[in-house]
Amino acid sequence: MDDRKRLARLLRALADLVDKFPPEKIAELASGQLSLVASAAVSAKVDKRRARPPAPSEATLRELAERLRSLSSRAEGDKVLADASLSKRDLERLARAMSLPVTRNDNGDRLREKVIEASIGSRLISSAIRGGSVDTSSGAQEKTSAPQSSPHR
Repeated sequence: MDDRKRLARLLRALADLVDKFPPEKIAELASGQLSLVASAAVSAKVDKRRARPPAPSEATLRELAERLRSLSSRAEGDKVLADASLSKRDLERLARAMSLPVTRNDNGDRLREKVIEASIGSRLISSAIRGGSVDTSSGAQEKTSAPQSSPHR
């Protein structure tokens, strides 16, 4: 950038600053009672976008999938995923690592449901069918029993 453009930019910034002054300050500045002082300050550029944490590695995603498979309730799985603070893209990667179908219409909540159901829910349903304990989605468990067949008369 040449000097003329720098000077023009500086004058525009000065005009913007003066434009924000209240009218009484402009009068004081014009009369010489008030003076403008310029100082050089070095400012670091701040990225206004939210800084994203680095994406988890494939190994980390595999460990997370194994941890989810070891849990005994959907609520625990939901807490583990919430604590992991995974982005939608990370949830997609986790679902794919678990060989789950992912569509472009899946949002973060839907991906979380798919992962939890595949890792925990299906096992709980299978256990319930066999007469084991069932997750009631609040974290509590209840014992189910197989229906009793009535004797024929």
